[in-house]
Amino acid sequence: MKDTRVLVVDDEEMLLEQIIEYFEDADYKVTTFSKPTQALEELCHGFYDLVVADYKMPEINGLDLLIRAKQQNSYGFGILFTAYADKDLLERMINQNLVSRYVEKPLNLSILKSNIEELLDLYTREKTRKKKLKNLEAEIESMKNRLLRHGINLIGIHGGLKDSFQKAADIAPLNVNVLLLGESGTGKGELAKVIHALSPRWEQPFIKVNCGAIPETLMESILFGHEKGIFSGAHIARVGKIESADRGTLFLDEIGEMKPELQVKLLHVIEDKQVERLGSSTPKDVDFRLICASNMDLDLAVKEKRFREDLFFRINTVTINIPALRERKEDLLPLFEFFMKKYCDEYNLNLPYTGDDVIQKLSEFSWPGNIRCLNNTVFQTLLHNRGKTVITAEDIHYAASGILADGETKQNMGMALDTLRDALLQRSIDLKTIESGLLDRLVIFCGSVPEAVQRTGISKNKFYRNREE
Repeated sequence: MKDTRVLVVDDEEMLLEQIIEYFEDADYKVTTFSKPTQALEELCHGFYDLVVADYKMPEINGLDLLIRAKQQNSYGFGILFTAYADKDLLERMINQNLVSRYVEKPLNLSILKSNIEELLDLYTREKTRKKKLKNLEAEIESMKNRLLRHGINLIGIHGGLKDSFQKAADIAPLNVNVLLLGESGTGKGELAKVIHALSPRWEQPFIKVNCGAIPETLMESILFGHEKGIFSGAHIARVGKIESADRGTLFLDEIGEMKPELQVKLLHVIEDKQVERLGSSTPKDVDFRLICASNMDLDLAVKEKRFREDLFFRINTVTINIPALRERKEDLLPLFEFFMKKYCDEYNLNLPYTGDDVIQKLSEFSWPGNIRCLNNTVFQTLLHNRGKTVITAEDIHYAASGILADGETKQNMGMALDTLRDALLQRSIDLKTIESGLLDRLVIFCGSVPEAVQRTGISKNKFYRNREE
């Protein structure tokens, strides 16, 4: 506390001399004034961590002095000496943050010192807290600027995505592989961009590969690249996505869709930090941060031998789960308003007012397609209500009915299949019984075995064999 300053004001000069002598060895500097006007002038020109003032003084009493000094933000904490003051008045001054303590006269210097040091300790901790808060605010501002530079607008940072975002921000500076898990449309791609933007690699490439959207015949060439003439149409050499991500981040979306033979090659790249283009025998060193995402149960995929266990352990050093939109309904309205403004700006439409009943209507749906589903609903709402000044719950319901009905059906089917699969794994249902019942239902639905064969592609012998059994 060597830089800490304490100012004491009292018209009793003898008392001030005792205070100077008593505090001579203190770790903080004590300055005294016998005239309150001089003390006030000093406070106008410099800041003191603590001001100790006598309540009863000529010209200016202690409270008035502290009030004037507080208006100029000239001190941190205040203490009053009092022998005459109204205690109720002093307590009101404490509540108004003008005075932190009062010490009764005749003055006990040890009690005064105890009060001063308690307040200085409190003030030091408060300054440290404010400094940390200021640094944190600066860090958050820097974080926001980085996100904006990468075109990221992650709605829900302070809402339903708060935990996911915080974990992403915490691990972003660490050079570890990350696995993002969540349903389709929950924002895994945006969170991957966040991790990259907040990492030391933020100025380097962010390379995204959707493993479920690229044809199997092209996937190897796109990932690893190829040399000229290695296959028909390879007129020039191509750099693969892995090589392009050197020094940056490689984001493999829907990693669970990757075929086993490519999983082996990817595993070697991760372990060796080297990649070979197709048709080349010369490996190239690569240094990238790997982020993967999946909407499937990779644990189950490993058990079913559809995904390599060794690769699974490599990619999920850190796992972040992203909640579905139905689990973070506090984000519905901000997302709805974001998409509304986006499409109004894009198509030069007047932004309509959102009725109070809209949020209730939005909360009624389970949003099986998550943010994509909500995005489509907003677009349909604007499409069918161009020129309206107010969007109502009825408008939302009309626009969402077709989109959500189809999505809800798919979601329910998916849940039923998951339940069935779990039951089969636990051997609580006989697969033969399910198959037999399904084939019977197909014949009834189609009207005849030949019609069932034509519509499903299942062999005629299979249907007849089932009936014989």
